Amino acid sequence: MNAIELILELHKHDGTEPISRLPALWYRRLDDCWEFWVNGHMEPQGGEEIAQKLAPGECYVKFNGWPAGLFSIITGDGVIAAGSLANYEAFCEALQGAIAA
Repeated sequence: MNAIELILELHKHDGTEPISRLPALWYRRLDDCWEFWVNGHMEPQGGEEIAQKLAPGECYVKFNGWPAGLFSIITGDGVIAAGSLANYEAFCEALQGAIAA
C-alpha cells in the first residue's frame, strides 16, 4: 500500500468520524517521531502546529517536530523528506505500525 492508502486505512481503523465533519484538520500522531494533519474540508484550513493553511485534501507531515512532507491525498502530488531516517518508506512503516497497534 502507498501512503495515501495507509492514511485512509488508519482513519478507518481509528473509527474517526468523516474528516469533512471534523471542526478542523484531522490530526494523528503515529509514534514518537511522526505526526500528520489532513484537511478534509472544501476550503483551506489551518492548525496551531502548522505555519500555513492546508488546501482541500492536503496532508502535512512532521518528523521529530520538523516539516517533513506536504502532499495531496486526492492527487498524490507533493513532497516528503528523503533523509536517512525521515523518508517516504519510514513514513509508510510508521503508518503500518499505527494500524497494527
